[in-house]
Amino acid sequence: MNLTEKQKKEKIAEINSKWYKTAAKRHDEESTIRNFIYPFLEALEWNLAMDLKREVNDIDCVLYFENRPYIGIEAKSLSYCVLEESKSGVNFNKERLLKKCREIGAKYAVISRYIETIVFKVEDGSKIASFNHPNEYIDKLEDLKILQKPFC
Repeated sequence: MNLTEKQKKEKIAEINSKWYKTAAKRHDEESTIRNFIYPFLEALEWNLAMDLKREVNDIDCVLYFENRPYIGIEAKSLSYCVLEESKSGVNFNKERLLKKCREIGAKYAVISRYIETIVFKVEDGSKIASFNHPNEYIDKLEDLKILQKPFC
């Protein structure tokens, strides 16, 4: 696909606009995935029909690159509490996700409710990126490169 930086920002801005318009509505986990996370991944040049599998090893979504698990995603509803790592629920989800991602050999693990996203390196569990508001996806587009589909 090879979208330009401007095109990626425009696509993300469209998703953010949809989020602003529907933020007051209740979005469960599946609705959050379908309405926000999927379009976001497409803006990062993933072909969901070919690259994404659902419910792999109890991981909500797994993105594959060259037929290997690359990114495991634990999705949360928009109403899920803030993704503060000091909260026990977030730590539980992080450790569980990292364990599951190690089992399948994924490189990165992501916890996201779209509003907020945390990216971890599976190998050592370190946090390598954090986005605390949808506008940060545009403002910190460079930091999103780790979630973009790699190209050979």
